[in-house]
Amino acid sequence: MNPDLMRQYVDLISEASAPVIIGSYKLVSYDPATRIAKLDGHKDIELATTSQDRIKPGYNYAFEIANGKAIRVILMVVDTVIYTDTEVLMIKRKNPPFAGHWALPGGFIDPGETPKQAAIRELVEETGLEVSALNFVGEYKTPGRDPRMENVWSYAFSLHVDAKESVQAGDDASQAEWIPIKQLNKLKLAFDHADIIKQALGV
Repeated sequence: MNPDLMRQYVDLISEASAPVIIGSYKLVSYDPATRIAKLDGHKDIELATTSQDRIKPGYNYAFEIANGKAIRVILMVVDTVIYTDTEVLMIKRKNPPFAGHWALPGGFIDPGETPKQAAIRELVEETGLEVSALNFVGEYKTPGRDPRMENVWSYAFSLHVDAKESVQAGDDASQAEWIPIKQLNKLKLAFDHADIIKQALGV
């Protein structure tokens, strides 16, 4: 069976049973009056009244489905901690939220990507650094951790490197730099990235 058809088939079976997360899918359009979301690669989904987030066409969303409706809309993102014995690779955010704040390299998970694939891609796009392996740190799902939506789930990864490599900011980053670990507590960090770094470094 075609992989895309198989994915839709699995989603349809799941939607008919217990609450389940499907996606991400790119939002084509959303009608607030009917609460119908048109998606690229999936049938239309009706949002339940429990979901109050303002969703935007062009963004990729996952949906928690129960009884045929989306009871929760989720932004799926990744964050990556690349570090030496003394420094952590950070980027300065170009855009809101937290524009001008230091943050971990990361971004949205595209449709069809695994979290690890997204983390490797975003690392290249924002810092120019290429890696082939990453270690899973954890999932960060506290409601409100990101001001864009109530539910923004981060899948965090890490990698220790023996020596820092040259990096160059790109995409949503205005700067990319290796920051001494001892100076991190003096910086304005975005989101809950301080907690992610602590867990990744075991400090």
